[in-house]
Amino acid sequence: LLHGLVDYLPRLVVALVMLALGLYLVEFVSELLNNLNVFGNYRMAPLIRSAIRALLLGLVLLAVAEQLDIATVLLTIAFGAIMGGLALTMVLAFGLGGRELLGHVLAGYALRSHIGPGAIIEWSQLQGEVLRIHWAATEIRVKGRIQVVPNTELLASNFSIHAQE
Repeated sequence: LLHGLVDYLPRLVVALVMLALGLYLVEFVSELLNNLNVFGNYRMAPLIRSAIRALLLGLVLLAVAEQLDIATVLLTIAFGAIMGGLALTMVLAFGLGGRELLGHVLAGYALRSHIGPGAIIEWSQLQGEVLRIHWAATEIRVKGRIQVVPNTELLASNFSIHAQE
């Protein structure tokens, strides 16, 4: 028994070092995602960041369990099932919540193919100069003020393009 414990001790030390480094890296990546604002102001951003954190933490724990030789096949199957369920949840959440975002992006693409910065357009009884077409909205100068109009709203309205003089 003592001989087995002495043989197992190096594995335990390596596993503890792996756990410490892994937890440090998970925190580092989480902070990096927060500080870089990778997902912007997208409303699903906190969920995506949490999912990435959970995935990384799971991988660290799985690596530590592998090092300790603890029922690795069972842990791998369980981890795969959990991550598969999480991936399915994310796909459904983005699929349902991302339709609006995708609509704005595609509308912006369609607008850019017809108008560009400097174009004078008329819509909803307003006339203004297009300043910039962003991925989700368009900036238009109307009577000295800048108005931001969602791309889908602008594309859905009847707007006309005036010839520049």
